[in-house]
Amino acid sequence: MNNLKENLMVSPTAMLDRECPTERLCQKVMWKIERREIARARTLSSGFGLIVIGAIATFIPTINYLIQSVSSSGFGQYFSLFISDSSYAMSNWNNLLFSIMEALPLTAIVAIVALLLICLSSFRSFMKYRDDVNAHRFAMQRTGLLSHTL
Repeated sequence: MNNLKENLMVSPTAMLDRECPTERLCQKVMWKIERREIARARTLSSGFGLIVIGAIATFIPTINYLIQSVSSSGFGQYFSLFISDSSYAMSNWNNLLFSIMEALPLTAIVAIVALLLICLSSFRSFMKYRDDVNAHRFAMQRTGLLSHTL
């Protein structure tokens, strides 16, 4: 009991003068930290990889939707009018421009842009966390903490 009271009454500077933990304990703690960081990075990398795969898989139906929207909106007819009779299109450019803007399939265009942004952002995060896994493995190899059971 006295020993416990003495340990509680020790000044902070005296605690710093005590012996450091053993080298083996430090290695075990570092190994656990590195393993958790690797597990975290692997989990995040896998999650972002699945998001990338999902975004790429939804591109095909979204592009088909865009093609159907463009063909049903009459956007091609405005384009052919501009090609065939450009003088009429230039003289009435204001009306033609508003008609083209009204005929644009904005929903499909916004969907494709959103998918593209999601895919690129997720791919960037996937590569970042994949590199984190490799960096932690390299750090463990360099310090001698890496075992053959990874």
